[in-house]
Amino acid sequence: MISKYKISVIIPTFNRASLLDRALNSVFQQNSTEFEVVVSDNCSTDNTSKVIEKYRKYKNFKYNKNKSNIGMVGNWQKAICDVATTDWFILLSDDDYIIDTYFISNVINAIVNSNPVFVCSGAEIHDVEEGCIKEFALPFDGLTPGIELFLLRGKIRPLDSVLCSMAFKRADAVELGFFANENNLSCDSELYLKLCTLGDFYYIKTPQTAYTLHQNNLIRSINKYKEYRDGNIDYLINSIVFAKTHGVSNHVIKQFINNTGLKVKLIKTILMLRVSNENWYVDFLARIKMNAPDLIKLVALEVCVLWIFIKPFKFYFYEKYKLISLRSELQ
Repeated sequence: MISKYKISVIIPTFNRASLLDRALNSVFQQNSTEFEVVVSDNCSTDNTSKVIEKYRKYKNFKYNKNKSNIGMVGNWQKAICDVATTDWFILLSDDDYIIDTYFISNVINAIVNSNPVFVCSGAEIHDVEEGCIKEFALPFDGLTPGIELFLLRGKIRPLDSVLCSMAFKRADAVELGFFANENNLSCDSELYLKLCTLGDFYYIKTPQTAYTLHQNNLIRSINKYKEYRDGNIDYLINSIVFAKTHGVSNHVIKQFINNTGLKVKLIKTILMLRVSNENWYVDFLARIKMNAPDLIKLVALEVCVLWIFIKPFKFYFYEKYKLISLRSELQ
């Protein structure tokens, strides 16, 4: 079906009625009319339905409610693949919002005039815990080689990407495995890093959106759950494997590994898994050896030496660094 709109603003939500209202209001303040809005409700139990009623009057508004909570990535997939109708999408979390009324127009103009692999903009980062607003800014303006952004991963502070400031093609999300791992909480980063190796992206320099940083951001669970810890390593490894198969030089790959601190993250993950559950450790090593054997060689010596030190004090390290399974907690 050919959509009459040029881009979808997708808002996944779960039990954040008041914040959802703010996000929706910011979208409908846009000067453009060439977009549709898709709210995908992950089975909320608060008064989200009352908020939704305020916006049903808009012809470009769509609402989906899942019968059960299908997880963050599953909810994204439902909205992007099954509900949205346009070729491009912006994923706006329910606790984020748009601050520039020309944001969608700016994104559409970039797509039409420059044909980028994706679009990205500056943003404000609203740090709730510190009570301040920080700036997300990249040293670019306009159409830029993606590999330049690829090499900045891990070097921009306080964050090196803001999902709500990005626009992607739906077809790319499907083809590049955006939804392949439901526990990969950084799958959005994996998507843009892969796209960086395929061509130019377009950067809108001025802040267009506001990202809310708070203690309930799901990404902060990576040091608690085994599945999320795995997934947070996967996005970096998958990006490297993809880059290699698409002609990115070993020099650039090495620089990416150094910038992202992947070596230290991989060592820590291997040791945390081994302390927590020997079977998890064995399974993880087997998977990484199959997908990226060079990375295992890179960390093998350090892992062996550190394990010799850790083993006699395994109980202490278990109490301090143990991971638990999402499945066991759900049971």
